Amino acid sequence: MALSLPCRILTAHREIFAQLDEIYTHIDGVFGPKNTFLAVMALKAAHRSVNYRDVLKEMHQEWQWLGWESTPSAGALSKARAHLDVEDCREVWQEAVVRAQATFPSRVSALPGRRIYAFDATRVVSPGTAGARKRWGSPTGKDNKKHHNPQSMMVAAWELTTGIPLDIALLGYKGSERLGANRILKSLKKGDVAVFDRGYHGREFFSGFLAHGVDIVARMPSVVDSTWKEIEPFLASKEDDAIVNMDLGDGLGKRLMRLVRRRFLPGAPKKGQPRDKMIIMTTLLDQEAYPLEVILDLYSRRWDIETRFREMKHQYGLESFHSNRVDGVEQEIYAVLTWMTLSAMVQGMAEKAVDKKHGYQEWTDPHMWQVSRADVFSATRRLFFAVLVDPREAINNLEELAQGEADWIVTGARRRRPGRSFIRETKRPWGRWA
Repeated sequence: MALSLPCRILTAHREIFAQLDEIYTHIDGVFGPKNTFLAVMALKAAHRSVNYRDVLKEMHQEWQWLGWESTPSAGALSKARAHLDVEDCREVWQEAVVRAQATFPSRVSALPGRRIYAFDATRVVSPGTAGARKRWGSPTGKDNKKHHNPQSMMVAAWELTTGIPLDIALLGYKGSERLGANRILKSLKKGDVAVFDRGYHGREFFSGFLAHGVDIVARMPSVVDSTWKEIEPFLASKEDDAIVNMDLGDGLGKRLMRLVRRRFLPGAPKKGQPRDKMIIMTTLLDQEAYPLEVILDLYSRRWDIETRFREMKHQYGLESFHSNRVDGVEQEIYAVLTWMTLSAMVQGMAEKAVDKKHGYQEWTDPHMWQVSRADVFSATRRLFFAVLVDPREAINNLEELAQGEADWIVTGARRRRPGRSFIRETKRPWGRWA
C-alpha cells in the first residue's frame, strides 16, 4: 500500500541521513559522519540557541538509539567535525531537495509542470580567521586595508512556489552573481523558468540560459542611458506589452523577446520605496497563455528569496557559527539549507491541509490563505527530533505525528494582506560593512 503524504514526509526526514553511515565508518567509535552532521543540524535548529555541550547532552540523554554510555566532550565533536567532508553535507541536502521536489509539484496553474526559480545573492559574514580571509576575502576601507569580518557571496536558486532551495554557489567577497548563477545552471532542467532582478542583465548571460532550455523573466534597466538599445523605443512608447527583436551576441542573430511594463499607482511612492519604472523582459512570448498580470506576478514573487535569506540568518542563526574553520562554516551553511528544505516539505504538507479546508490556493492569488513560517519552522524542528529521539516509536506513529503537526499549522493560517510595505534595513550590521 502506498504511503500517505505525512508518512512520506517523515520517512524522508529519517532516510536522507542514512547514506552517510552506509558509506563511511565511525570515528573513534562514537561519532560517524551521520551522527556528526545530525549534531550540526541540532546546533542550527530554528528558534533556539545552543552550544556543543547542550547538544551533546541532549543527544546522550534523549537519542537512545545512539547507545552512548556517557556524554562526549565538546572536543570530541570538534574533532569529528574536522573529519566531516563538506561534500557529504552537501549531498545530504541535495538528497532532501530531490525528495522534496518528487513530493511537491509547482503551484502555478499558468505554468503547469514547470518549476519557477528566483536567483539572487546574499553576503554571509564568517568568523574573522585567517583561513576565512584567504578563502573569501574581506571588505576594504578607504585606506585599502581589510576591515571587519570575511564575507562570502552566496548565490542561490530558490523554487518560488514550494520554497525548496535548489542549489547554491559559494563565492568570494568580490564574486560575480552571474558567475554563481552560471554554476547553478546545470541544476536546472529544460522548461524551467528563471527569475532575475535587474543586476543580472547581460546578453551572454541570458544566452546561456536559453541554450539550456530555460525561460527567463528578468527586470531590465529602465533608464535610457543604461538600458539596452532595443528597449529604448519601448521606454519611449505608451505600450505595456510588446514583442521585440533582440540580439544576444551569441552569433544566432536576432530572436524574439517580450517586454512588459509595470505601471505604478499615481501619487507619492510608499514609504521606503523610490519612484521608479519597471520593465520586465521575458521569453514567455504567448500573451494569451501568459497575460501581463502573470508575468508581473512571477517577478513580484521573486522577493520571496529575499525572505528566505532573512529566515536563514535570523530564524536559523546562519551567521552565528559554532566553528572558526572554513569547512565548519560550510557544514553549517548546508545544515541550514537542509533545515530549509525539510521545512518546505512540512509546509507543503500543511498547504495540502489548507487546500482541504479552504479550497485550492492559487500561488498568485493576492488573498490566498497562507501558513505561518514561524509555525512551520517549529513543527519541522519537533518532527525532526521526534524521529531522532525514538525512531521505532516515531515509525509506528508516523501518520498521527505528522498529521497532528499539519493540523496545528493550519489553525494559524491567515489570508495574505497585499499592499503592505516596509523599509528594507539590516538587522545585524556588525562585522558587515567597512
